[in-house]
Amino acid sequence: MSVIKLESKNRKPDLKVEYLGETYTLPGNISAAVLETLLMSQEDKGDEGFLKVFLSDVVPKDFKAAIAQDDLAPLAKIWMEHIQGPKDSGSTK
Repeated sequence: MSVIKLESKNRKPDLKVEYLGETYTLPGNISAAVLETLLMSQEDKGDEGFLKVFLSDVVPKDFKAAIAQDDLAPLAKIWMEHIQGPKDSGSTK
């Protein structure tokens, strides 16, 4: 039996976020639950389900206790941009 070694090429470094004077760390990868919910949210054109999973699977417990509900969507956007990396400008080298 052969073994296939798979290494993540898309893992980003963890994201450090300063919020109300405290620093919190969000993971540099997307869990399967977040990815699945994100895909379903795109089909439904809504993000409420994504924000629920983002809060439960991505945001650390101590950050959950501190973050205001109105700040959750902007935080999720910043995290997704970090995970996705820089946008390709379309230039070819």
